[in-house]
Amino acid sequence: QSRIMVSISNDTMYRIRMDMFQTMQRLPLRYFDVHSTGEILSHYSNDVDTLSNMLRQSLPKILDGSVTCIFVMITIFCVNYQLAFIVLFCEVMLVLILKALVKRNARHFANQQSGLGTLNAFTEEIIGGMNEIKAFGQEKSSVTRFRKINDQLFESVSKADFYSNSIFCLTTGLSNIG
Repeated sequence: QSRIMVSISNDTMYRIRMDMFQTMQRLPLRYFDVHSTGEILSHYSNDVDTLSNMLRQSLPKILDGSVTCIFVMITIFCVNYQLAFIVLFCEVMLVLILKALVKRNARHFANQQSGLGTLNAFTEEIIGGMNEIKAFGQEKSSVTRFRKINDQLFESVSKADFYSNSIFCLTTGLSNIG
């Protein structure tokens, strides 16, 4: 399973990167005026890596969990159909609660990705302009601006991780109650 998922993931990432690059060639110049190089590079590295991790790790767990759930429900229906309806009701409620929580948490992960793009853009800009920064003695202001952007990213990552872990704990607890 791991070898198959790595193969599928690598092939998918290859195709996505190629599609992204070909699409970038057709974008108008205005796009590159509005979006920084660091932000664009962030899409190529961070976003694609996040998708790759999802394909390699999360997708197999979802498939495995779904198959297990189906067989457990079939078994429960065969043993005691009244109990099966109670379990089914609890699981449907869990899915509805989980859907609402994930929808709310998506905003935090979007902020995290946006913050990462901003940090990468700023870092790329600073590295590219290091001669000018040193020539005009702007090292301290660069560090201050970097710290501000990095602090915002830290907040976004912390919130996304907190809510993600909270969702996991809540769903595990509700599942156990069910």
